[in-house]
Amino acid sequence: MTRNTAADPHLQLVGTHVAFIGVDFQITLRFSNNCVVRLESVFSISIITGIQTIIDPDGDKARFVPVLQLHGETVEAAHVDDSVLVLKFSNGSVLEAGPNQDYESWSYTGPESTPTRVIAMPGGELAVWLSDDDV
Repeated sequence: MTRNTAADPHLQLVGTHVAFIGVDFQITLRFSNNCVVRLESVFSISIITGIQTIIDPDGDKARFVPVLQLHGETVEAAHVDDSVLVLKFSNGSVLEAGPNQDYESWSYTGPESTPTRVIAMPGGELAVWLSDDDV
């Protein structure tokens, strides 16, 4: 595995569906191809009507409903824009997880045997380890 930096690392999420959602002091989304996204800081989900919900993984669990509604939904677009993870789903929802000044805010682990890893570091810099595997 090679440590690199990348403005927009390739996320192998498009066409996969949310197969598992875990909740503790972070929210974990596991996808049908075994990719994993962990949300450790405040993020938002906007639904097709334009209503946006701000979600703190360590906060009020009653606000998690928009996250739980992603179970089974297919990812239609996935990218990183200026350290902000953006996932668009088949139900019209858009998840956006930006950087946190003091903590790692989100991470992505790819499906490869030696997985690609992307971590939004404190302050917004991305730490990127690209897989040497051919997928």
